[in-house]
Amino acid sequence: MIQVDILTPTEKIFSGLADSVSIDTRDGYITILPDHAELVGLIDTGPIEISVGKDLMVYVLVKGIFRVYENKVKVMVLNLIKTEEVDMDEIRELKQWAEGI
Repeated sequence: MIQVDILTPTEKIFSGLADSVSIDTRDGYITILPDHAELVGLIDTGPIEISVGKDLMVYVLVKGIFRVYENKVKVMVLNLIKTEEVDMDEIRELKQWAEGI
């Protein structure tokens, strides 16, 4: 299992154990499994998928960084949207905003 923490500047969005984490990074889409090599990367705007057993949580991340180390994934982003709350107009606005940073 991997300890996953997702934070924005104002709150901790998620903290828990996961079987795998998939992130759309600036360098491409990656999946992180237990005992993954240490890694630091940049996030533009894109999804993160957190798999816990048969459950899958998906968020849309906006601009941030992530770090993988010692079976932990720390994700720090400016903003995010839970997929059950996705409004495509808001996604387009956030993407335009993020591209302007």
